Amino acid sequence: MRYLALLIFFLSGISLSAGTLFTIDFSTDTTGEWSTVANAADPEASISWNSTGGVSGGALELSGVNPDNGAGKAYIWLANVDLGGAYTTVQDITLTFDVKLTQPLVGSALHFLSDNPGSGYTPKFDFQNEGVNETDWTTITHTISDMTAGHNNLQMQFQIAAGAVSGHGGGMLLDNIVASVVPEPSTYALCFGLLTLGFVALRRRTAK
Repeated sequence: MRYLALLIFFLSGISLSAGTLFTIDFSTDTTGEWSTVANAADPEASISWNSTGGVSGGALELSGVNPDNGAGKAYIWLANVDLGGAYTTVQDITLTFDVKLTQPLVGSALHFLSDNPGSGYTPKFDFQNEGVNETDWTTITHTISDMTAGHNNLQMQFQIAAGAVSGHGGGMLLDNIVASVVPEPSTYALCFGLLTLGFVALRRRTAK
């Protein structure tokens, strides 16, 4: 039993996952951390904190209404989020976020984009195809691969193209943005192997 306890202690030092890098639940107004790109700087575009519009509290509300129905506009909002220290390994990052529309969808132009050292430009186009609507919250998952070690922030962009929803523009609510490290398969294999050896040793010991 003593050896099994030592094994468990050793395994506790091996991270199956580096855990959550950050969580943004918009429980407070954090709109100041976001900036505008392209047409999101136009007067008809806005970013605001909706204190009660989230899954269980606040949410980030992005909107870009194009009253003249002009073509080719893209409303993009950008945030560079601190990872809480230098990102030390080259692994995949899984990003999840909850999305809900503020008006009915009439087009296909809701996108997420990132541009980070190592991983480069990683888009997730048309995530409205995953069932995003104005009635229910939908959780979107996106993987950002091979970020450069030593990098200490994550760039995120959310985009609405003109004509995507009713009113020649539209809006969406964002909540519960979570970034976490995807464990390497070799880490799982190592931990499983060590646990197996530990249980085999325990069975031999108790069989005596």
